[in-house]
Amino acid sequence: MTDPDEGLHASIAQEMVDRGDYFIPRINGEPFRDKPFLYSAAQAISLRTFGMHEAAVRAPGALFALLTAITTVLLARRLFDEETALYAALASLTIVMPIVLTQCPAHDVALVPWINLIVLSFWEQERATSAKSRWLWVAAMAISIAFAFLTKGLIGVAVVGTGLGLYALVTRSISPSLVVRMTVALVAGAVLASPWYLAMESVSPGYLKYYFLERHLLGYITEGQEHSDTTWFYYVGPVIGGSMPWFLFATAAFLQSRLDACKRSFRPELLLACWFVGGFVFLTAAGSRLITYSLPLFPPIAILGGLCFRRYFHSELANFPRRMFVGGFSAVAAFGVIAPIPTLYVLSKFLHSPSPWMAYVVAVLASIAMAFGFALFARGRGQRALATGMLWFPLVTICLMTWPVQKLANEHSQRSLAAMVTKLDLAPEEIVLVGQRVGSLRFYLPPDQRAWYSHNRSREADPREIPTLLPPPPGVLFAITTKELRRQKWEEAMRRLDFRTAGGFEVTQGVPNDLEIASRSEGGNR
Repeated sequence: MTDPDEGLHASIAQEMVDRGDYFIPRINGEPFRDKPFLYSAAQAISLRTFGMHEAAVRAPGALFALLTAITTVLLARRLFDEETALYAALASLTIVMPIVLTQCPAHDVALVPWINLIVLSFWEQERATSAKSRWLWVAAMAISIAFAFLTKGLIGVAVVGTGLGLYALVTRSISPSLVVRMTVALVAGAVLASPWYLAMESVSPGYLKYYFLERHLLGYITEGQEHSDTTWFYYVGPVIGGSMPWFLFATAAFLQSRLDACKRSFRPELLLACWFVGGFVFLTAAGSRLITYSLPLFPPIAILGGLCFRRYFHSELANFPRRMFVGGFSAVAAFGVIAPIPTLYVLSKFLHSPSPWMAYVVAVLASIAMAFGFALFARGRGQRALATGMLWFPLVTICLMTWPVQKLANEHSQRSLAAMVTKLDLAPEEIVLVGQRVGSLRFYLPPDQRAWYSHNRSREADPREIPTLLPPPPGVLFAITTKELRRQKWEEAMRRLDFRTAGGFEVTQGVPNDLEIASRSEGGNR
């Protein structure tokens, strides 16, 4: 379990279970004010059901990712047809960046299904032929908005709202009745979500001002917030590069739709394009940027990518989009054949994360699967090529996640540190970390020690405190990340002490005064 964020949210969920309160997230007994409760509550229920271990922490993220794929398929089916929905499912489950982010689940993973349902409700209320049906879909949108509020706050709705507004402008479909319906959905969603926010204000006075003014408004319009030290093009590489080759296929599908605009309705493709472009511009313009914020941008890529496959298989692509598709498919196949073995080598050689022979066997199987897919594609058997080539993704995921990534994750985890603490003959009175927030440390401790160190007995220290912590005061266990130790240039001072290594930490402990006095007395007697 990587730290700080994954471990932090795991500890919050664990504290929910320990307290029996699944409504108010807390850390160290204090209300956690940075995120709403929905995702933490899902993690807590999983921990309560399956036990205090990593799989239970990650299960909700995996389930929400699966729900994202299901709602993406549902949306693709309503916008286009069943075949497009099938290919969109494959895209949704194999776009690289969401797969990576799902392994370290964040609240944004749980947000995307609600955004998909908001878009679906918007589309259906636009197409409804009766007032009753239209308002039922507005009600469904309100419920989806409420869940989005309880997952991520206003920002989650704003990301998709920008795209829907852009679509209404481009299609010139803005009308007083549409404005009224969208306003009703937004207000109703806020009302449905308000009891939790009012409860948080009650247990943590000033919460509403902090969360909506400082976290939302100031976090968006200023660069003085967390995650603000990024460039304006921060999302270009992760979103476009991280969605390849599906982004290329999606672009080809949109170009083909533009060519066919005079023959049939172009609105479904335009809705997806506006969703992506509007959300991308909204996130880029923000003062605070983080890669997980971009997760709502991937479903429209998956659907348009699926549409491109359907049109290719039915010979509905013009010359230029078809060349884009064939070139992209061929490049991906070549990469898939070549990449697995060198990737394991690079991880072993340069990141010190070697893999056993079994990993190389799985990597070879992945290369073979892609090679067969490429051969089928060259023979004009496109659907069989897609089905065969898709085996590459689970094989590579199994290969990387089972072996080398585990070793890399250990360098960013506090599990080894927690194991060291539990084995100490003399338990420290306080644990002080430098270079990481206190994340999964408490999660990995036994229940009695977890309770002890949750009462302000474990904390993060500012690097400026290092001179007062080397050597550590009596009863204090001092742990600093190897990276921070080098950056602050305190390696020599640490080496003069009795230190040990635990994962990515260098650790030393101050001896309590009474033991030191006793030790000196024994030495004098001898």
